[in-house]
Amino acid sequence: MKRQWIHLPSYDWTVYVYYWAGREDAEEILGMLQEIGCSESALSAARQNLHGSMIDTGLTYTNDRCRSTVIVISRCSSTEEFWNTLDHEKGHATQHIGSAIGLDYAGEEQQYLAGELSREMYPAAKPFICGC
Repeated sequence: MKRQWIHLPSYDWTVYVYYWAGREDAEEILGMLQEIGCSESALSAARQNLHGSMIDTGLTYTNDRCRSTVIVISRCSSTEEFWNTLDHEKGHATQHIGSAIGLDYAGEEQQYLAGELSREMYPAAKPFICGC
């Protein structure tokens, strides 16, 4: 598993990303979810996801109060599935953050946020996308 901590200074937000996560990584990820104040119901759902099949799936959890988001991208069956899962979970993160700070979903600022998060995630995600 690869870990990445991203701080988005424009939004004063921290994003914790776990790439290529497997069952053996579940407790570490659950610990981070607890650290950012994940609710018991969301933690239970995450626990089921993380201890489940863990292929071609992911999860995203955000705590507005501590301005933090956790993104998990599981191991994937193909490069296309990895890209799909990354894009899907990044989309959730962008929606969560944008909603918390009052961005217009239809506005440009929401897309700037998505672009900034993409730029930050790219160096860590690149090896899973192109095998580099």
